Amino acid sequence: GDDSDNEDEIEERKIRLNTGGPVFDTEEDDLLRSATISVVCELIAALNPAVIATYCPILVHLATTALRLESSRPVRRAAAFLSSGIYALVEKEITESGSWNDSTTSSMAVALMSADEESLSNVLRQCVSSDDVDIKKNE
Repeated sequence: GDDSDNEDEIEERKIRLNTGGPVFDTEEDDLLRSATISVVCELIAALNPAVIATYCPILVHLATTALRLESSRPVRRAAAFLSSGIYALVEKEITESGSWNDSTTSSMAVALMSADEESLSNVLRQCVSSDDVDIKKNE
């Protein structure tokens, strides 16, 4: 009856604690780093691209380094999302300007090109070609 249900509940809690604890201990650092990058992604999506342009070299370096050197899948996925957000800011700044012509300038595009965008582009291509970090190819 009631004692059996309590024993089953206690046993279930023990199983959850014994299996969840060690797994979380090994993944905690990865989860914290990926969450931090994800927060940065949300911030850059919400802020004005002209403001973010100042930090573009740091953001590109973070994304490139994480994609190139990290072995943690959650961190690499967050870095891929950050890369996507950086490119989206260029598009956002251009579309918000109303019209695009030869005399239009984008502070985010200029900042991205001067922040070694080619390196970021190359590492993203490597991720796509190796089916890494779940980046989907547009076919």
